[in-house]
Amino acid sequence: VVHGPHMANFADVVERLKDAGATEEVADEAALADAVGRLLAEPELCARRAAAAAKTAAAEAGVLDAVMAELAPYLPRRGTENDSFDDRALQTPLTFSG
Repeated sequence: VVHGPHMANFADVVERLKDAGATEEVADEAALADAVGRLLAEPELCARRAAAAAKTAAAEAGVLDAVMAELAPYLPRRGTENDSFDDRALQTPLTFSG
């Protein structure tokens, strides 16, 4: 994982990836080009970082289930009289305009 310096929204994840040796922070375009070039030139380094990132991601695999379990009491249940959730919103692609 190669990323820039502005990762405040993901600081905890970035820290875990750094600790695992899975990530490299770059400051600008030249550093990005150097980092990508190094990963392409050194397949062993690329493989080590990929394995470290996969291990870190696997360790986080249960996070979504844990969050949903905490939220479940507050969400409407399908097939009940309180089923007011409209899942059409989930089927509509998000669009962004600049």
